[in-house]
Amino acid sequence: MNRYHGRTAVIVIVLIALAALAVWWFWPESESAPTDNGGTADTDAARAGTNGLEGERTESENGDTASQDSGDDSEQPQPFHSRLDHMSETEARRAYRRGLELLAEDDPIAARRELSRAILSGELPQNEEADAVEKAAELAERTILSREVFPDDPYAEVYTVQSGERLAVIANNLDLRVPWEAILRVNNMSDARSLRAGQDIKVVKGPFHAIVTQRTFTCDVYLQRGDHEPVFVKRMPVGLGEGGATPNGLWKVSSKLPFATWYPPPNAPQSGPIRPGEPEYPLGEKGLWIGIEGIEGDAVGRYGYGIHGTDEPESIGQAESLGCIRLGDDDIELLFELLREDVSTVEIRP
Repeated sequence: MNRYHGRTAVIVIVLIALAALAVWWFWPESESAPTDNGGTADTDAARAGTNGLEGERTESENGDTASQDSGDDSEQPQPFHSRLDHMSETEARRAYRRGLELLAEDDPIAARRELSRAILSGELPQNEEADAVEKAAELAERTILSREVFPDDPYAEVYTVQSGERLAVIANNLDLRVPWEAILRVNNMSDARSLRAGQDIKVVKGPFHAIVTQRTFTCDVYLQRGDHEPVFVKRMPVGLGEGGATPNGLWKVSSKLPFATWYPPPNAPQSGPIRPGEPEYPLGEKGLWIGIEGIEGDAVGRYGYGIHGTDEPESIGQAESLGCIRLGDDDIELLFELLREDVSTVEIRP
């Protein structure tokens, strides 16, 4: 009987181990999204609502902060703005025209580089800048955000998935400095669980950064890695803080939450908490929230601010928020998938 019970115990242990392995393998990647409220999540400052004019506290429905291992968290992310080109208007227009020539010659990587330099300069006349932004965004959609890989592109390559790997593991092991959701989007994959050993996927080498310009109510997204020249990705319209309530300066992405519960600050007309699906929930369809922490300029020491969706799409392009940056549903979803905690920066300019 003892031998029988001993064998039975061994069989039970083996079955439990196999079941646990199956759950781990088929469990989806963490798909947390940012919350849409303007406060950092689960921090003392956010709970107290003492930093920033919005100062809301947010937390996801399941308490998930969607954090990733981004390396040495003790180091501040390298400021993106210090690497921008400084050109005269003549040089910027020359880069713009050269970009158009390279585009006509079907050299998308070189054209992308020249158009990005021209846009980053801030020196192009308005009509030429609008054209450069449109063409550069089309190039980024083709060369960065699609599955197509170009041999001379320093920002993308093909990777063959190894046995047992998941997207988050691949992003960390290759030091991509992008969220695993970015790999999912680039490869047009609807489910991370569809990843298979031996599969060739496109990986993008980040990080992505954003520059918000208050006078134009725009958010420009860039890709920048090491000594490679920045790549313009997309321009998005934004809503900003009323009466200059959105501080200028450099911020790092500190948190990302999905379907967040919103805790209004004292100066908000609502009383909280307000959860997704409840009346007056202000954080947009998916409650996406990207928390930001000030690290340079007027932003130093500022907490409780963020980038989020909105239930008032008509406020995009206006200064009507309590201090946070509002985006439309499609734009906040893209930005959430591109920016990574403790690596990506957001510069807010006058």
